[in-house]
Amino acid sequence: MPEGYLFDTVACSRWRRGDVVLRRKVEALPPDAALYTSVISVGELTLGIHKAPEEYKERLRQRTQELLTRFTTILAVTREVAERYGDIVSQVPPGQHIGQNDYWIAAITLTHGLVLVTNDPDFDRVPGLRQENWLG
Repeated sequence: MPEGYLFDTVACSRWRRGDVVLRRKVEALPPDAALYTSVISVGELTLGIHKAPEEYKERLRQRTQELLTRFTTILAVTREVAERYGDIVSQVPPGQHIGQNDYWIAAITLTHGLVLVTNDPDFDRVPGLRQENWLG
C-alpha cells in the first residue's frame, strides 16, 4: 500500500507560495503516493485569505483552489477523529500543550495512519505522530 501524507497548514501555505524544496519533494514521490490535507487547514488557509490585504485576496483564493485540487482528499473530522483528539490532548503533559487546530490535524493524521508533512516542532509533543519536514 502506498504511503500517504497529510499536509498541515504551514506546508499547504508554503506549497501555495511555490516553495521549491517542497515542490521537488512532491514531484519525486511515487505516482501512487496519496496526498491529503484536512478541513482544519482549509479553514486556516481561508482565514488567511480574509486577513490578506485586499489586493492579494483574489490571487490567494485562486492559488488556494489550485492547491486543493492536488490532494487526493480533504479529510474531515469524524467521530473516530474526535475520539483520537481526546486521547491525544489527555496525553500531552501540562505546560506542553499545542494549539487546538494542531491537535485536530494530528488526530486526523493518526486516525488515517498518515505521515504529517510539517516543519512545526509543536507536533513533536504528540505521541506516535509520524512526521517529515519537506520545507526548505
